[in-house]
Amino acid sequence: MIEAGQKLKEAGILLSLTLISGIGGRKRLREHALRSAELITNIKPEYLGFLTLMLEDGAPMLGEIQAGEMELLHPEEVLMEMRLFLEHVDSEGTVFRANHASNYLNLRGNLNQDIPGMIHQIELAAESHNYRPESWRGL
Repeated sequence: MIEAGQKLKEAGILLSLTLISGIGGRKRLREHALRSAELITNIKPEYLGFLTLMLEDGAPMLGEIQAGEMELLHPEEVLMEMRLFLEHVDSEGTVFRANHASNYLNLRGNLNQDIPGMIHQIELAAESHNYRPESWRGL
């Protein structure tokens, strides 16, 4: 993915990437955050969007959850994953949005300059447990 992204950038193509928070489940929370940060650091897309994993009936991943092979993240863990990502990414100037209806917390800014402010927003939401209600999350 990194090589493909770099080739597109070299060809002058503007990149917009989307990552899905929580897709690694509880076991891979840290790995997913750090590898995502590494990916974005190496590609440096012009735009980056973050969604939060939501599964509909019939999704193949539901079988993994029912079998105990994967655990979905709680809102606090989703924010922890986002914080880890922001603490490790280096992609100066990338327009960052995590304001989709699936997200527990709306974040927006430009990497790297707005990272401290976004981390502060995460901290405030985590301290107050002020997340988007589950019933409001939707597509």
